[in-house]
Amino acid sequence: MTLLSLRNWKLAIWASCALVVVLGTSAFLYRHVHKQHVYAHIKAEGMAAAQAGDYQLAVAKLREYLAVYLDDQEALRAYIHARPLVHVPGDHVRAAKDTVFALRHLITLEKDSLADRHALIKLCQSIDLDAEAIDAASELLAVAPGDKEAIAAQAVSMGRLKNWNAALSSARRWAEVDPSDIDASMTEFIAMHELQTPEA
Repeated sequence: MTLLSLRNWKLAIWASCALVVVLGTSAFLYRHVHKQHVYAHIKAEGMAAAQAGDYQLAVAKLREYLAVYLDDQEALRAYIHARPLVHVPGDHVRAAKDTVFALRHLITLEKDSLADRHALIKLCQSIDLDAEAIDAASELLAVAPGDKEAIAAQAVSMGRLKNWNAALSSARRWAEVDPSDIDASMTEFIAMHELQTPEA
Protein backbone atom coordinates (compact mmCIF):
# COMPACT_ATOMS: atom_id res chain seq x y z
CA MET A 1 0.00 0.00 0.00
CA THR A 2 1.46 3.34 -1.08
CA LEU A 3 1.69 6.35 1.20
CA LEU A 4 -0.99 8.14 -0.83
CA SER A 5 -3.45 5.27 -0.64
CA LEU A 6 -2.81 4.91 3.11
CA ARG A 7 -3.52 8.61 3.58
CA ASN A 8 -6.73 8.31 1.56
CA TRP A 9 -7.76 5.29 3.60
CA LYS A 10 -7.26 7.20 6.87
CA LEU A 11 -9.17 10.17 5.51
CA ALA A 12 -12.04 7.87 4.51
CA ILE A 13 -12.15 6.42 8.02
CA TRP A 14 -12.17 9.88 9.62
CA ALA A 15 -14.88 11.04 7.22
CA SER A 16 -16.97 7.97 8.04
CA CYS A 17 -16.59 8.58 11.78
CA ALA A 18 -17.52 12.24 11.38
CA LEU A 19 -20.56 11.27 9.32
CA VAL A 20 -21.67 8.79 12.00
CA VAL A 21 -21.32 11.45 14.70
CA VAL A 22 -23.24 14.04 12.66
CA LEU A 23 -26.03 11.59 11.79
CA GLY A 24 -26.24 10.34 15.39
CA THR A 25 -26.40 13.89 16.77
CA SER A 26 -29.00 14.89 14.21
CA ALA A 27 -31.14 11.86 15.03
CA PHE A 28 -30.88 12.58 18.77
CA LEU A 29 -31.83 16.23 18.30
CA TYR A 30 -34.73 15.29 16.05
CA ARG A 31 -36.09 12.82 18.60
CA HIS A 32 -35.68 15.39 21.37
CA VAL A 33 -37.46 18.14 19.43
CA HIS A 34 -40.17 15.72 18.27
CA LYS A 35 -40.71 14.51 21.86
CA GLN A 36 -41.00 18.09 23.11
CA HIS A 37 -43.50 18.90 20.35
CA VAL A 38 -45.63 15.82 21.11
CA TYR A 39 -45.70 16.43 24.86
CA ALA A 40 -46.29 20.16 24.45
CA HIS A 41 -49.43 19.21 22.53
CA ILE A 42 -50.50 16.78 25.29
CA LYS A 43 -49.97 19.51 27.91
CA ALA A 44 -51.97 22.01 25.86
CA GLU A 45 -54.86 19.53 25.59
CA GLY A 46 -54.77 18.95 29.34
CA MET A 47 -54.69 22.64 30.19
CA ALA A 48 -57.53 23.38 27.76
CA ALA A 49 -59.63 20.55 29.19
CA ALA A 50 -59.08 21.86 32.73
CA GLN A 51 -60.18 25.36 31.70
CA ALA A 52 -63.24 23.90 29.96
CA GLY A 53 -64.21 21.92 33.06
CA ASP A 54 -63.55 18.50 31.54
CA TYR A 55 -61.52 17.39 34.54
CA GLN A 56 -61.40 13.71 33.66
CA LEU A 57 -59.73 14.46 30.31
CA ALA A 58 -57.54 17.10 31.95
CA VAL A 59 -56.24 14.62 34.51
CA ALA A 60 -55.61 11.95 31.89
CA LYS A 61 -53.62 14.32 29.64
CA LEU A 62 -51.75 16.09 32.43
CA ARG A 63 -50.83 12.77 34.07
CA GLU A 64 -49.38 11.58 30.75
CA TYR A 65 -47.43 14.82 30.40
CA LEU A 66 -46.20 14.90 34.02
CA ALA A 67 -44.94 11.33 33.72
CA VAL A 68 -42.19 12.86 31.55
CA TYR A 69 -42.04 16.50 32.71
CA LEU A 70 -42.80 16.27 36.43
CA ASP A 71 -41.06 19.56 37.25
CA ASP A 72 -43.44 21.66 35.12
CA GLN A 73 -45.03 23.84 37.82
CA GLU A 74 -47.83 25.13 35.61
CA ALA A 75 -48.93 21.60 34.71
CA LEU A 76 -48.60 20.46 38.33
CA ARG A 77 -50.88 23.27 39.52
CA ALA A 78 -53.46 22.45 36.86
CA TYR A 79 -53.34 18.77 37.86
CA ILE A 80 -53.67 19.62 41.56
CA HIS A 81 -56.74 21.70 40.76
CA ALA A 82 -58.35 19.15 38.44
CA ARG A 83 -57.63 15.84 40.22
CA PRO A 84 -60.05 16.26 43.17
CA LEU A 85 -62.78 17.38 40.75
CA VAL A 86 -62.93 14.07 38.89
CA HIS A 87 -66.13 12.62 40.33
CA VAL A 88 -65.83 8.86 40.01
CA PRO A 89 -67.49 6.63 42.64
CA GLY A 90 -64.93 5.29 45.10
CA ASP A 91 -62.16 7.51 43.75
CA HIS A 92 -62.09 10.13 46.52
CA VAL A 93 -59.23 8.71 48.58
CA ARG A 94 -57.10 7.86 45.55
CA ALA A 95 -57.72 11.33 44.11
CA ALA A 96 -56.65 12.91 47.39
CA LYS A 97 -53.49 10.78 47.56
CA ASP A 98 -52.61 11.67 43.96
CA THR A 99 -53.09 15.34 44.83
CA VAL A 100 -50.96 14.96 47.97
CA PHE A 101 -48.15 13.49 45.85
CA ALA A 102 -48.38 16.33 43.31
CA LEU A 103 -48.52 18.98 46.06
CA ARG A 104 -45.50 17.51 47.81
CA HIS A 105 -43.52 17.63 44.59
CA LEU A 106 -44.64 21.20 43.87
CA ILE A 107 -43.45 22.21 47.34
CA THR A 108 -39.99 20.80 46.61
CA LEU A 109 -39.90 23.13 43.60
CA GLU A 110 -41.35 26.15 45.44
CA LYS A 111 -40.02 25.82 48.97
CA ASP A 112 -41.24 29.25 50.12
CA SER A 113 -44.90 28.81 49.13
CA LEU A 114 -46.86 28.79 52.41
CA ALA A 115 -50.21 28.50 50.61
CA ASP A 116 -49.20 25.16 49.07
CA ARG A 117 -47.98 23.91 52.43
CA HIS A 118 -51.27 24.89 54.10
CA ALA A 119 -53.20 23.15 51.33
CA LEU A 120 -51.13 19.99 51.81
CA ILE A 121 -51.83 19.90 55.56
CA LYS A 122 -55.58 20.35 55.07
CA LEU A 123 -55.67 17.72 52.35
CA CYS A 124 -53.80 15.17 54.50
CA GLN A 125 -56.19 15.77 57.39
CA SER A 126 -59.22 15.45 55.11
CA ILE A 127 -58.32 11.84 54.32
CA ASP A 128 -57.08 10.96 57.82
CA LEU A 129 -53.39 11.02 56.94
CA ASP A 130 -52.64 12.63 60.29
CA ALA A 131 -49.03 11.47 60.58
CA GLU A 132 -48.36 13.04 57.16
CA ALA A 133 -50.22 16.20 58.23
CA ILE A 134 -48.01 16.49 61.32
CA ASP A 135 -44.89 16.08 59.18
CA ALA A 136 -46.13 18.71 56.72
CA ALA A 137 -46.91 21.09 59.59
CA SER A 138 -43.43 20.57 61.05
CA GLU A 139 -41.90 21.32 57.65
CA LEU A 140 -43.99 24.49 57.39
CA LEU A 141 -42.96 25.62 60.87
CA ALA A 142 -39.32 25.18 59.87
CA VAL A 143 -39.98 27.77 57.15
CA ALA A 144 -42.40 29.98 59.11
CA PRO A 145 -42.04 29.54 62.90
CA GLY A 146 -45.18 30.57 64.74
CA ASP A 147 -47.56 29.82 61.86
CA LYS A 148 -50.92 29.45 63.59
CA GLU A 149 -52.48 27.07 61.04
CA ALA A 150 -49.53 24.69 61.24
CA ILE A 151 -49.52 24.67 65.06
CA ALA A 152 -53.30 24.12 65.12
CA ALA A 153 -52.99 21.28 62.63
CA GLN A 154 -50.34 19.61 64.77
CA ALA A 155 -52.54 19.85 67.86
CA VAL A 156 -55.60 18.45 66.07
CA SER A 157 -53.75 15.61 64.34
CA MET A 158 -51.85 14.69 67.52
CA GLY A 159 -55.23 14.44 69.26
CA ARG A 160 -56.64 12.24 66.50
CA LEU A 161 -53.66 9.94 66.93
CA LYS A 162 -54.24 10.01 70.72
CA ASN A 163 -50.78 11.38 71.33
CA TRP A 164 -52.16 13.54 74.12
CA ASN A 165 -48.87 14.83 75.52
CA ALA A 166 -47.86 16.22 72.13
CA ALA A 167 -51.42 17.44 71.50
CA LEU A 168 -51.41 19.33 74.79
CA SER A 169 -48.05 20.93 74.05
CA SER A 170 -49.19 22.03 70.59
CA ALA A 171 -52.55 23.24 71.89
CA ARG A 172 -50.84 25.43 74.49
CA ARG A 173 -48.54 26.84 71.85
CA TRP A 174 -51.62 27.45 69.67
CA ALA A 175 -53.32 29.32 72.53
CA GLU A 176 -50.18 31.42 73.04
CA VAL A 177 -50.18 32.44 69.39
CA ASP A 178 -53.90 33.34 69.48
CA PRO A 179 -55.36 33.53 73.02
CA SER A 180 -58.79 34.42 71.61
CA ASP A 181 -59.12 31.20 69.60
CA ILE A 182 -61.76 29.04 71.31
CA ASP A 183 -60.67 25.94 69.36
CA ALA A 184 -57.22 26.21 70.87
CA SER A 185 -58.65 26.34 74.39
CA MET A 186 -61.00 23.42 73.70
CA THR A 187 -58.19 21.30 72.24
CA GLU A 188 -56.06 22.05 75.29
CA PHE A 189 -58.96 21.16 77.61
CA ILE A 190 -59.61 17.86 75.82
CA ALA A 191 -55.92 16.89 75.94
CA MET A 192 -55.77 17.75 79.65
CA HIS A 193 -58.88 15.69 80.28
CA GLU A 194 -57.46 12.69 78.42
CA LEU A 195 -54.24 12.95 80.40
CA GLN A 196 -56.27 13.43 83.57
CA THR A 197 -54.27 16.56 84.24
CA PRO A 198 -55.74 18.84 86.93
CA GLU A 199 -57.01 22.04 85.38
CA ALA A 200 -54.92 25.05 86.17
